Amino acid sequence: MKFLLDENIHKGLFQFLQNEGYDVKFSPKSIDDQEVFAIAVKEKRVLLSRDADFIDDKFINTPHKGILLVRVPARDITLQIAVLSELLSKYSSFDNKVIKLIAKNSFEFL
Repeated sequence: MKFLLDENIHKGLFQFLQNEGYDVKFSPKSIDDQEVFAIAVKEKRVLLSRDADFIDDKFINTPHKGILLVRVPARDITLQIAVLSELLSKYSSFDNKVIKLIAKNSFEFL
């Protein structure tokens, strides 16, 4: 599985995913949401973002590898890693799914 992290995602999640053996990269800085999403789609990457704009119909109705909306507190990297780790242990694919990461053991499929 490959991941694209929006610029608003904690660098600790990048390190975590990389250490777990995933292909992961950050989106370029200061590009708009359309461009971030286009990169994720083109490169077949799951998109991680804190930006709720990605749950807009124009994004979720376009085929994608998954959108993970991180709603765990931004500074709590330990909890962010725990939630993402739990999600990854339960699912091997996020194709066309939009998932809100809320708290440990708590995911909301949109």
